[in-house]
Amino acid sequence: MLLRKPFRSALIISVSALITGCVSLGLGLSWSEINQYLENKVANKASFEHDCPKENIRVTKLDGYTFGAKGCGLRSTYVLIPNQRCRSGIWSEKYIDSFCHIVTNSRH
Repeated sequence: MLLRKPFRSALIISVSALITGCVSLGLGLSWSEINQYLENKVANKASFEHDCPKENIRVTKLDGYTFGAKGCGLRSTYVLIPNQRCRSGIWSEKYIDSFCHIVTNSRH
């Protein structure tokens, strides 16, 4: 049985959208990419807080939730405060900023 042309077109578009959506569900940022973004965010915060050029800031991941930053004779620690959506598979940096918060823990 042949489908009418408008129905067939709508069916093809719907199936294509479903396939595209399912394929893209597995995409997103990996933990490595998220950590790299967070390290850059820490470097930006430390640069401002230390009044030090970002090129002089060195960021070290101390554990799963803590980063250390050194630069211009100062050291700081930063803590990741994730909510339940802070995980691999986040679509973009915009969502990292929304779901994965970095706060200053200490400055020396």
